[in-house]
Amino acid sequence: MPKEAPTPKYIFRGHTAQVNTLVIFSDNTALSSGDADGNVLVWDLKTRRTTVRWKAHEDGVLELQEWGDKLITHGRDNKIHVWDLTTPDSLTTGNPLFSLPVNALNFCKFSSCSTEIDDDDDLLVAVPSIIDTSMIDIFSLRHQTRLWAYIGARPLSAPPSKEPPRTGLCMALRLFRRDGRLYLLAGFESGGLVLWRLRDGETRMEGEGADSRRVLIRDGVAEMVWEVKEHNEVVLAIDISPDTRHAISTSADDKIVKYSILDGPAASSDDLVTGSITLKHAGVSDVRIRSDGRIFATGGWDGRIRIFSLKTLKPLATLAYHRESVYALAFAPVFDPEEEGESTKDEVAQKHYVVGAGKDERISLWEIY
Repeated sequence: MPKEAPTPKYIFRGHTAQVNTLVIFSDNTALSSGDADGNVLVWDLKTRRTTVRWKAHEDGVLELQEWGDKLITHGRDNKIHVWDLTTPDSLTTGNPLFSLPVNALNFCKFSSCSTEIDDDDDLLVAVPSIIDTSMIDIFSLRHQTRLWAYIGARPLSAPPSKEPPRTGLCMALRLFRRDGRLYLLAGFESGGLVLWRLRDGETRMEGEGADSRRVLIRDGVAEMVWEVKEHNEVVLAIDISPDTRHAISTSADDKIVKYSILDGPAASSDDLVTGSITLKHAGVSDVRIRSDGRIFATGGWDGRIRIFSLKTLKPLATLAYHRESVYALAFAPVFDPEEEGESTKDEVAQKHYVVGAGKDERISLWEIY
């Protein structure tokens, strides 16, 4: 007998506009979602009810990220806000802890990474440049100081015959560390990806305690490691494997591409591209790799959530519920079964969930392997 088609464990209904972003918190007990009207909701995964809802932005929410007991929201109103989840009144009254003005004109979501000193009170945040959306700036979020500027700027001295090809708008970002070094991977309107290795500039701290501020003395430096173009249409999403050795990109075309993140120039694209998948339907808005690095999910314009093996790219499941485009995905973190801790003892926290949402304003919850 043929296998029964998988069905969602639950459908969350609470948004009245398309859902653009999702995040499952690190203890697997809560989910947050942001929509095109600027609203953010937090849901209890055990009771499956909304615990708080507030207007986080004057325009659509592009991205959400948990940060300890705080939530970072990125809006189309050109702001990144940091909210204190421990004080619900500050949420419902619209009072973030602090904010960073950014450029959100091209729908590119921010990407973050820990600072070199692993400061719990600060993060590095990469966003398209305010001056030119084909370039990228990196800020200290807490101190609101730009540390790297105009990454990807075209050299002014290059003759026209030797100018690099135009990439168009920056559409997707991943900022990450590997072996003590900081890297930035970006996907562009042209369909290409570029990897940079970043070197710190020079800063100093002024003031003390809560009033302290990081002041830039000399800009950081970005060295391009490689670039490759495998898509015929705009890159819509990229994600990095937990070991930072592989990346997946999706696009408005019908291809899903897997890359090896080499720390050095590639002789050819064959050294970088380790596999690809051609779909029947074009358009994949989001891609997420699970925290154990075994599988990844894609959300398509055809309303399907597809699960693949990261190692082999073999298709494992197609989750069909949404009748319109899926724009956002999130996996629940996978805990080591031998780890001790309250979160791993919780039955809900041990579930291997994936959630998807999009144009139909609903969030589907699925339990997978």
